[in-house]
Amino acid sequence: MTRLTGKTTRLLRWLARNAAKRPVGVVLALYAFGTDWLTGWHGMNFAMRGLLDEPAHLATALIILGALVRFRGSVPDPRFIATMLICSVAIDVDHLPAEFGSNALTNGTPRPYTHALWMVIVLTLAWAVARFLVKRSGRSRPATVELVLAGAAWGVAAHFVRDIATAPMSFWWPVT
Repeated sequence: MTRLTGKTTRLLRWLARNAAKRPVGVVLALYAFGTDWLTGWHGMNFAMRGLLDEPAHLATALIILGALVRFRGSVPDPRFIATMLICSVAIDVDHLPAEFGSNALTNGTPRPYTHALWMVIVLTLAWAVARFLVKRSGRSRPATVELVLAGAAWGVAAHFVRDIATAPMSFWWPVT
C-alpha cells in the first residue's frame, strides 16, 4: 500500500470521527436499509445492482467503523480505515467470474466461496501472525502489514453483515 498523503489521512480521520456520531450512523443505516426496502435491486442487472449495493456496503462499514471509534475512544490509524473501507466493497470482485459465465467460485452456492466465514478467519489469522512477527522483531508497531490485514478482516466482516441480512449466503462454506 502506498503512503497516504496528509490530505487523505485527514479525510479518513474526519470520516471516522463523523461516522462515530450517532445521528450519522442512523442516516447511514437508513440509507442501507432503504436501499433494500425501497428498490427491487435483486432483480436488476449486475451494473445497476452494484450501483445500489456497493454504497450500501460502504455505509455499513462506516457504521461499524463509527461503533469501533466509540468503543475505543479514538480514531484508528488511517491505513486501517482505508483498508477497511476498500475491502468492504472490493470483496464483491469475486462475483465477476459468474457474470462472465463461469461457476468456478459459485458451483452449488448462492454466493462465491470467498463470501464465507473462512475468509474472515484467514485474514484474522494472517493479522495475528503479522502482529506476532512484528512484535518479535522489535520493529516499531503497528506495522503497515498489521493495519492492512486487520482492516481487511474488519472490512470483509462488515460486508458480510450486510450480505447475511439481504440474501442467501453460504456463510459456513465448506462445512455446510
